[in-house]
Amino acid sequence: MKQKKVTVNDIEYTLQNPGYRWYIKNTGIASKGGGMDQEYLMDKYFETVVVEPKVSMEDFEEKDELGGFKAMLELISECEKFLTT
Repeated sequence: MKQKKVTVNDIEYTLQNPGYRWYIKNTGIASKGGGMDQEYLMDKYFETVVVEPKVSMEDFEEKDELGGFKAMLELISECEKFLTT
């Protein structure tokens, strides 16, 4: 599997691309019902795409050193770019 290192708020994360099928399946599940279930998709990114260090949405709320909401959104954006390019 392809991997990439990104830095967000001075923390280096390793991203892993689980493949096209995984991306299509999970974005499809997240978009059922007409809207995008961002919580579902972000949880999946943290479970599968962000492999080091392991983090969750809750970590960005509880650990100030991670950089909070803005840093979490930046990391998710890096995941999206990595999965779709």
